[in-house]
Amino acid sequence: MNDQVGAPTYAPDLAQASLAALEKLQPSLSGIYNCASGGECSWFQFAQEIFNQARARGFELKLQRLLGISSVEYPTPASRPLNSRLNQSLLQETFGIEVPHWKLGLEHCFGHISQNKGVSK
Repeated sequence: MNDQVGAPTYAPDLAQASLAALEKLQPSLSGIYNCASGGECSWFQFAQEIFNQARARGFELKLQRLLGISSVEYPTPASRPLNSRLNQSLLQETFGIEVPHWKLGLEHCFGHISQNKGVSK
């Protein structure tokens, strides 16, 4: 959907940030800490970037064109917020942790896939 915005987060980036926070954790630092990739994009922009990076790495794709639609055009049983970005200021201020931009996480993901599948980078 081109009207729902968030920050897709690569699991290894989330794990690394979590470990970094745990290493600095003290009993006085209780609370809720949001953790997600930097930047933001719509689901449509995320899909576009996936296809762009896949093509750049030599993956053969059957789909040649993406069309963005609104949430109204794709009804689901559960309603979803248009903005699901998380405020990460407490994580950054308390632990000095910033998770890499979502595009970098996607590049790392494709790099991992390419290495395991023997596809050129």
